[in-house]
Amino acid sequence: MANLRDGGIIIVGVGENDDRWSLEGIADEHLITYDADDVADAIHRFASPAVSAILVLVPYDDRRYLAIEVFEFTDTPIVCRRDGIDLRQGAVYVRPAGMARTTEVRSADEMHDLLQLAAEKRARAMLETARRIGLEAPAARKPFDEELGGL
Repeated sequence: MANLRDGGIIIVGVGENDDRWSLEGIADEHLITYDADDVADAIHRFASPAVSAILVLVPYDDRRYLAIEVFEFTDTPIVCRRDGIDLRQGAVYVRPAGMARTTEVRSADEMHDLLQLAAEKRARAMLETARRIGLEAPAARKPFDEELGGL
C-alpha cells in the first residue's frame, strides 16, 4: 500500500468468506502478544526504504481490531528488502486498480503509475527547494505583471 497513491488502511480482525465480510475481532490470546513496535519492526525488515505506518487498536461492538494506516512512500517507491512468505527480495509491489490485493508490478501501466507518482513527488521537492533558496519561476510572474499593466 505504500506504493499506492494516498496509501491505505489494513484492518486486522475482519474476515472474508466467499463474498461476505465478517467482523471477528482479534482473539484475546492473540491480543496479549500484540506489540506495536514488533509489528513496525516486521514491516521494516521487509521494506526499503522504511514504510511509514500508524497502528491503532480499535474497540468496536465488544471486539477489538487493529487498524494499520500505511502512508504512501515519501520520495522513493518501496522495494522488498528480503524474501518471505509470498514476498521476493528486489520485487516492487503495487495494488492494481480494482483489486483488493497486492501483487508484483505486472505491466508497463502499473509501473508507469508508480513512476508517475514518484516523478510528481520529485517535481514538488524541486519546486520547494527552488522557493526555499529564492528562485522564482518566470512563467508564474508573467500573467500578474501583464495584469498590473506596468504599475
